[in-house]
Amino acid sequence: MKENKNKISAFFDSFKMKRGVEMAIQIFIVLFVLLAVAMLVLQLVTTQFSKQQASISKLQQQQQLAQQTANAQAECNNACVCDTLSDEASYCTKLVSGGLDALGDGNLNQYTDKAIIGVGACENNIYCSQVSSCTCGGLQLTMKNCISIICQQLSADGVPANLQTQKLQEFIHLLPTAPATCVDPTTGQQATTNESGSWYMSLYTDANGNPIPPSCPG
Repeated sequence: MKENKNKISAFFDSFKMKRGVEMAIQIFIVLFVLLAVAMLVLQLVTTQFSKQQASISKLQQQQQLAQQTANAQAECNNACVCDTLSDEASYCTKLVSGGLDALGDGNLNQYTDKAIIGVGACENNIYCSQVSSCTCGGLQLTMKNCISIICQQLSADGVPANLQTQKLQEFIHLLPTAPATCVDPTTGQQATTNESGSWYMSLYTDANGNPIPPSCPG
């Protein structure tokens, strides 16, 4: 009789131990599932937060560029004076103070093909005639029309005819002797006048897309 009681007791002890192990395993599984769900929720929240931050940053950059562009247009509108040839030439050669940070990274020593002026340009080398409209005597002073104005001014300044074209091309940074204005961020190299989509290539190319250097008459 005593032996049977011992067997029964041992059976229940074994059952309790087995039951305890099963419960521990179940608790572990529940905790693991809860941890996995928590990690998934955290990842979703983090991703959403990152997207919101990126969206806010992009919006701030757009607002900053819009303000810079408005300031540039106001500055250039004030520079649109048509009293003399010198006034017109000054407008044609005037750069936007401080440039335009199209890439929004605070570094204006870069070439950008973003549509801030419709064509590619160096952020630190934006001309008034690219962001503002100025009409003198029925002639709008665009980058292309400004060529004849600059040539006339060079002649008025006494620059010999055989040097006027060189001075003109130095002004638009066509010659290797012209000062570097910015770097192409895609290559890390100095940007050139014939960058794809640049304002120069959009104005001075033939039907085959080959550059046609502008020149002064004479």
